[in-house]
Amino acid sequence: MQKVHLVVHHQEKDSEACTQRLHGLKRPLLTLLIGCALFALPMNVLAGNSMEDVFKHLRMTEDQKKDFLQHKVITFSDEKVSDRDIPVGMVGLFEGSAEEAIQIFREAQQFKAVSIMKGFGKIDGAGTPGDFSGAVLTPNGPKEADRYLIAEPGADLNLSPKEITAFQDLNKSLKDSDNRQKKVEELLHKTLLARYQAYRAGGVSSIAPFDRGDGDLFQPGAELEKTMQGSDWLKTRFPTFYKFLLNYPSEKLSGVDDQFFWVNFDVLGRPNFALTHRTSFQDGDKYVFFERHFYTSHDYNTLEQMGVVLPSDEGTVVAFLYRISTDQVAGFGSTVKGAAARKLIEGPLEEVFAEQRKKK
Repeated sequence: MQKVHLVVHHQEKDSEACTQRLHGLKRPLLTLLIGCALFALPMNVLAGNSMEDVFKHLRMTEDQKKDFLQHKVITFSDEKVSDRDIPVGMVGLFEGSAEEAIQIFREAQQFKAVSIMKGFGKIDGAGTPGDFSGAVLTPNGPKEADRYLIAEPGADLNLSPKEITAFQDLNKSLKDSDNRQKKVEELLHKTLLARYQAYRAGGVSSIAPFDRGDGDLFQPGAELEKTMQGSDWLKTRFPTFYKFLLNYPSEKLSGVDDQFFWVNFDVLGRPNFALTHRTSFQDGDKYVFFERHFYTSHDYNTLEQMGVVLPSDEGTVVAFLYRISTDQVAGFGSTVKGAAARKLIEGPLEEVFAEQRKKK
C-alpha cells in the first residue's frame, strides 16, 4: 500500500492582520481541493523521468530530496502570472503504480462526500435550463436572493453589466405574492446556462466580464489565457494537449475526456456557484489532467489546475499546482497578502493528504 507523508518547507512569515483578512479563502479552497482534486503543475518540473529532473526544477534542498525519496510530500510555489494569481502546489513520490496513485485522488472527486458542497450537476451537450434545476440558493437563500435583486457593480457578485441589469429588472417586476428566491434562481439558471454556452462556443475569449464599477471590467478569460500561456512545461511536454486547451473549442484532440459541471459550495454562509471544465489526456504511461473554473459567482475570479502522474525508476511522481485568481491579493501589498493566502491554501492541501493516509 502507498505511504504518503507531508512535509511543508515554506518559511514565509505573514502578519496576523493579513491572515485574518484572507481567512475566508480557506474554506472555499478546501472545497475545491477535495471536491475537484485533479493535479496541477504549470512549470517544467517533469522534463524527464529521473528524480534529478524533479530536484532541479523544484530547486529542492538536500533535506528536501531525502524527504521526497522517503515518500514525503513537498510543497512548492511558482512565478505569478498576474498580481491576482496565487500559485501553490505539491509533489509526492508514491510507491504504487500510476493507476493506483490516480485512484487515490479520484476518490476525492466525489462531490457528495464533501459536507460544504450544497449541490452539483453534470451539464451535457448544448445544455438546458433543466441541467441547473438543482442549483438552489443554499445556504441562506432569502438573503442571497436579495443580494442578487439589488446587484450593482463591485466585488460582491461576479456579474456582467448585462447580468446586473437583468437582476435589477427582475427586482422591479416582482409582486408581493411572488416567491422572490425562486424567481432569482430561475434567472440564475439562465445566467449560468448562457455563460456555459458562450464558453462551449467560443472558449475563454467568450467569457463575459465582471463589472467592478467605475468603468472597471475584469476579464476572466484574459486571466485564464495568461495562466495557460505561462505553462511552459505543458507546451513542451504535452504540446498537442496544450494546443487543445489554448484553442478550445476550435482545436480537436482524440482521446480527450471532457466533462462539464456546475457546483454550489458554502463559502462563509453564502452559496458560491462555479462552472467547471474537466479534461484529461493519457500519453503512453504518463497522465496529464486539467480543470478550469471558467465562472464563479463570488470570492474568486478563476481557477485552473494542471498536472501529471508520471512513473519513474523510484516510483510514481504525482505533481500538481492550483492557480487561483482573486482580487483579495491584488494591488498594494499583494506580495504579503499572497504569502498569507498560500499559507491558507496549504492547510487544506495537508488535510487532503491526511484523509488519503487514513484510507491506507
